[in-house]
Amino acid sequence: MQTKIKTYRNGWLAMLEKTASLDAPYVALVRTATGEIYDKRRCDDYRNALDYYRCFSLIAKNQPR
Repeated sequence: MQTKIKTYRNGWLAMLEKTASLDAPYVALVRTATGEIYDKRRCDDYRNALDYYRCFSLIAKNQPR
């Protein structure tokens, strides 16, 4: 799986990546325009990680500049 990154005009971004960890092989996160992590979730399966990625994309998209 390739890392998915969506960057929005307001500077926020949503990201989904696969890690080497066996406990939680997927990580979904959203970053603010300044680069700080706003929220981060580690998931056991791809379906849950994709759901978080979609929600984080909506959060990033709807933030003011």
